[in-house]
Amino acid sequence: MHSGIEATRWAIYFVFGLPFLGWLFFSRSNPLKVISALAILIFVQQSLAARQYMWAIGVGPSNITIYVALVSLLLQRRTLPNLGAGWAFWAGFLATAGAGAIVGSLGSGGLIWNTVALQEYYFEGFLFFLVGALAFTRDEELRRFLFLFLIVGLFVCIGHIFTTLTGFRFRDFNPAGDIGRDYRYGGFFSNPNTQGSFLAMTIPIGVVLLGGSVLSKLQRAIVIVSLVFMLGSLLESVHRGGILTTGLLGVLIVGLSARRPITALTTLAAGVVAAGTSYLLFTAAFPDLAHEALHLAQYKGLESPRFYFWPLYLRLVLNHPLGVGLSSGDIITASVPYGITLASTHNLYLAVLVQVGFAGLAAFLVLVFWVLSRAVRGWMVVRDPQRRQLLLAVVVPILGFLVVGMSESVWDNGYKINQLFWFWSGLSLATSVRMLKEVRRAGAQNASHAAEPGSIPDFGEIAGRSAPAATQALANVERI
Repeated sequence: MHSGIEATRWAIYFVFGLPFLGWLFFSRSNPLKVISALAILIFVQQSLAARQYMWAIGVGPSNITIYVALVSLLLQRRTLPNLGAGWAFWAGFLATAGAGAIVGSLGSGGLIWNTVALQEYYFEGFLFFLVGALAFTRDEELRRFLFLFLIVGLFVCIGHIFTTLTGFRFRDFNPAGDIGRDYRYGGFFSNPNTQGSFLAMTIPIGVVLLGGSVLSKLQRAIVIVSLVFMLGSLLESVHRGGILTTGLLGVLIVGLSARRPITALTTLAAGVVAAGTSYLLFTAAFPDLAHEALHLAQYKGLESPRFYFWPLYLRLVLNHPLGVGLSSGDIITASVPYGITLASTHNLYLAVLVQVGFAGLAAFLVLVFWVLSRAVRGWMVVRDPQRRQLLLAVVVPILGFLVVGMSESVWDNGYKINQLFWFWSGLSLATSVRMLKEVRRAGAQNASHAAEPGSIPDFGEIAGRSAPAATQALANVERI
């Protein structure tokens, strides 16, 4: 039965996949190109299709698609992304991952499984980062992509609800019975905590866009519907870390975006109403599941065995400062002597630390700091509200990943969330650098115009504020 299903899948891939890849390669619409590559990762890979392995090298729809998209973008741009010091940071991070694979290959994990993990969690993460860094050169392209990504989030939640109603499991095209109808099942992500982590990264994007003034009435309505579905799906997943992260980022977005206190209070009230509406719809549609989910939330509260096992993991890494290897077998074997019974650390930073040691965690944090520091500089210099909205929209998924990762296995519980994080990191970096360069270029043009006899520079118009403030902003850019 299973072999027949796989044969059917691969027949579908060849019939429909090859024309799709051709379109993907030649398409001039970068928003559609990029959203299609991410949709394949989310909806198809590990959901409708498994990877096929040649020794330790996995081949599947998601990495084939991302390679095609990357090559297409490189030929379109005719240049590598300008990462600056980022090339060195990435080289250091990948070097620590390679060292971790060697350490794991000498242990119980073996060379094959460590190579698999090196490809899926590190090298392919770099590919997604490059796609994000190359994706868009205009604000309108980015704005269109963000709207399309929210539609992807809507269909993720529809799939989640569909599996709950029918018991159908996308992973093997078979009914899952009670498992599929269980709120613990996470639809396209299989794991409900992974589903919740995805929503904690995606819902804030909708909140940012909803607070802007660029959306049409139809787009605004679609964003609102998407947010209601995503909030309902988040509640259904009973993912406490995702719920807390979403609330925290919602408050942060309102605080950064609202110009007046009354606007901030109104927006927060609207968010509470939206969450309440989602909860009421969820309980009306799934009364039994809602009862079970509420009971579980009340039973667990903020208690978790994670708090017991995290100190044990710290003891483990102190005894293995280079890490224990990249494969799950390496981690489980190394954990047993410490009395750890979890299959994962349930913490992003501990996961990196256990896999690649202190050097690897330091390299990861340097990369993250580098990306976020550029975003902060962009926020400080760019004053146009619509452009600031775009900057915030591409940063909040990164913050969602980093915050929800404090209590969840976003790093190694399947590679979907991991690769989405790296994509958003590349996109955030490219957006920040592009906007900073445009402000600098505008300042240089204005200075050149001022040098002409009889001309008066208008720094206020260029930077979107008063002339003295604009002059100071341009001075800040020169230090970037």
